[in-house]
Amino acid sequence: MKNTIKKLLAAAFIFFLFSSAFAQSVSRLIDTVNLFTDEEKTELISTCRQIENQYEIGVYLVAVDEPLTTSIENYAEQIYIINNFGYGENKTGIMLILDFDDRDYDILCYGSMAHTVFTDNVKSRIADSFLSYFKNGNYYGGYADFLGSVTNYLSAYNKKLERQAQKHAGGIDTETLVYAILLGLVSGLIIALISCLVMKAQMKSVKIAKRADNYILRKQVKITESHDMFTHNTTVVHDIPQASSSGGTSVNSGGFSHSSGKF
Repeated sequence: MKNTIKKLLAAAFIFFLFSSAFAQSVSRLIDTVNLFTDEEKTELISTCRQIENQYEIGVYLVAVDEPLTTSIENYAEQIYIINNFGYGENKTGIMLILDFDDRDYDILCYGSMAHTVFTDNVKSRIADSFLSYFKNGNYYGGYADFLGSVTNYLSAYNKKLERQAQKHAGGIDTETLVYAILLGLVSGLIIALISCLVMKAQMKSVKIAKRADNYILRKQVKITESHDMFTHNTTVVHDIPQASSSGGTSVNSGGFSHSSGKF
């Protein structure tokens, strides 16, 4: 009975938290802890809008202080769904939430593009960056660092798509052209070196033999016994490269991916 009451209270709190009081212009930033000044809120919301307009992905920041009756991941998903977060029909988005009651954080992603850009490894690297700010109590700096990381990864993803589009369209890829020129120069030098070595070998009438008895006239000296003597052994060790993983994204049955921990 107590657990049921807790769940009902939590659901009521979430509904109250993200109803009309937060349905105004600050929908991209939910701060019930009063972490930020009005100026800082304006800056963070403006950055979220810029990212959304440029890359067509919703970006959301949440800070609460609530004893949770569920995991931080499930709580984050409820917030995302209740607030109708996400860009476009696919509801593509990324969200950072901090719960100050249990000191939990979660990076949530939704939509195929978000999962492609923000893989599990990428989300972990983003967290490693902003956690240093949170540990020092600089929450504005941490959220701003999160937005900066999101922008950098989205920019790199867009540039990759542009290079692929140029390649398929038959355009000249400068990077590929440089590699091709360098490969041609190296190949030419190797071929020239091999040709010189072959010509040099053909001009030699005498070469060093591996056996001393090759220098002896066999009719004049008769060798009755010979032995091979080894002065040392040489062992060559080659490392066997392990299969590397390019990294992927773990998506749950609800279509969300997460990276969470303590701050």
